[in-house]
This record gives sequence, C-alpha cells and structure tokens, in this order.
Amino acid sequence: CAASLLQAIHDSDENVRRAAVESLPNVEEERVLPVLKTALRDESPKIRAAAAQSLGHLESVASVSQLMQALGDPDAWVRYYAARALGQIRSPESIDSLADALRSDAATQVRIAAADALGSIGGRRTVSLLAPFVNSEDEDLARAALLALGMVGHPDALHPILSVLRSSSSAPRRLAAVRSIAARRDDDESLRAAELLYRRTADGLRAAGRLSQWRRHRLRAAGDRVARWVAYGRTRAQPRFVRVGRQR
Repeated sequence: CAASLLQAIHDSDENVRRAAVESLPNVEEERVLPVLKTALRDESPKIRAAAAQSLGHLESVASVSQLMQALGDPDAWVRYYAARALGQIRSPESIDSLADALRSDAATQVRIAAADALGSIGGRRTVSLLAPFVNSEDEDLARAALLALGMVGHPDALHPILSVLRSSSSAPRRLAAVRSIAARRDDDESLRAAELLYRRTADGLRAAGRLSQWRRHRLRAAGDRVARWVAYGRTRAQPRFVRVGRQR
C-alpha cells in the first residue's frame, strides 16, 4: 500500500499525484516526510498546497523550515496551507515568519491562517503580535485575531479582548470576543464579559444583577445562543437565562 502511494506521486496525471500526496500522512513509512518535502517544491501549486497540508497532519518539527519558506510561495493557497501546518506543529521557531505573513500577506485567508497559527503556538510574545489586529479594518481578520487570542491562554491576552467588548461598535466583533473568552475556560472573566455586554442593553442593569443565578460552568454551556444575544445588544425586559439544574 505504501509503495503504491509513493509510486503514484510520479503519476502523469496531476489529480492522481495530488490524491497520493494528500493520502501519505495515513502511511507509517519513513520515506513519507522527505517525499512531502520534495512535493512542496513541485511545479504545480496544487501539489505544493497538498504537500503543505499533509505536512501539517504529520506535525513534524523537521518540516518547519520548509513550511516557513512556503509562506513566500507565489500561490496564496500554498501559503495558506503552510500557515495552517505551522499552527498544527506549534513550533516557536515559526513565530517570526507567521508574524510577517499576518502583517503583510496580500491574501486575507493567509493572514487569517497566520493569526490562527500564532494563537495555537501561544505565549506572551504572540499576544503582542495579535493584539493590534483586533482593531483591523478587515472584519474577518479582526475576528480571527480575537479568536486566536482566546487560544493563547496568557493573561496578557485578556486586555485586547475586553477592550473590544467595552468599545467596539461591531456586533460580530463583540461576539468573537465573547467566544474568545469562553475558549479560555476562564470562568471569572466569562462572567465579567457577560456583564459588560448585558450593560449595553436597555435593561442591562437588571440582567447583569441576575448573573449570580448562573453557575459559572453553565455560562460556557449556554454557548452561542447566549453569546449572540448579548453581543448583538438585543433589548428584552426579561431575557431568558439558562438555569442550572433539572430541565423540564
């Protein structure tokens, strides 16, 4: 099976070669890693993109150098999958290259993938790299930066997230901030975020006062429904709260 896939890498049909490259991470064979590194230099952008994606699935630090080089590939989708792969490998060595992609890549999807990868790697330094982008004019990039900060887990990541909750006029951006805090599994900050958002509603003070009725873990369990209600600032005199205990 492994030999057949490795042979298919040299097939005359591009689609066959790409399918073989995409399948190689499922094979336990020491030749897979060097073959994928070579495929990352293929003349076809589809093959290079498939190779980058497969290297991410292998999660081998031995491919970090080649993937960092691929962030400069002329094809945007090769750069995108290279950034994604570096996020899966989580090597601090790739932070500088990902930061460059986040700041200056011409393709939005690559910048978003770079933000996500930095969030996966984590650490205090990634906070300073991601924080400026929560105020980006590009709404998608701003949301990606917020969600990436939620993955970081470092205490310094809270400040830029909470600043969006307090001041952003963008409902989707506030929603991303709520999800970012929820992803941290930080109960105290989740309650604080909910209170900040409830205070934006017409009956926010009464709603905020009832937060004590929630068990902290239920705030997370309430999920997107609660987050969406508060983030979009819908006004209800009696918002429905998720209560702890037996549901009828």
